[in-house]
Amino acid sequence: MASHSENHYFVPHGSIYPALISVGLLSMASGFVFNVTGSDTRLDGSIKNPALSYLATPGKYMMYLGLAIILTMMFKWLSAVVTESLTGQYKKWEDKSFRIGMIVFICSEVAFFCGFLWRVVLYARAIGA
Repeated sequence: MASHSENHYFVPHGSIYPALISVGLLSMASGFVFNVTGSDTRLDGSIKNPALSYLATPGKYMMYLGLAIILTMMFKWLSAVVTESLTGQYKKWEDKSFRIGMIVFICSEVAFFCGFLWRVVLYARAIGA
């Protein structure tokens, strides 16, 4: 149960959304594998393994089902977080921690891309491009 007071950090109740998103990811990945395995064709149009061709159709629907589960759960989870914020359950410390977390994330992304592009420049200079 969520507890709330002026001096304590807000701890939300347990959530089932991560487990359902995992089910959606498993469904989408399995459907992708079934679709690729079942529709594996040669250049001349013949199927490499006709014994597995029955997997292509359910694989496509599993991918769509997994994607729908993921998008629905993401929407519901984010709406729960927004509702917690709008109802005043987050205080100054939570707001500050969210902002600091986002700043740290953006700085890490900038550092990663700077390092990656620096390596690309050094490689391009090494090969004489």
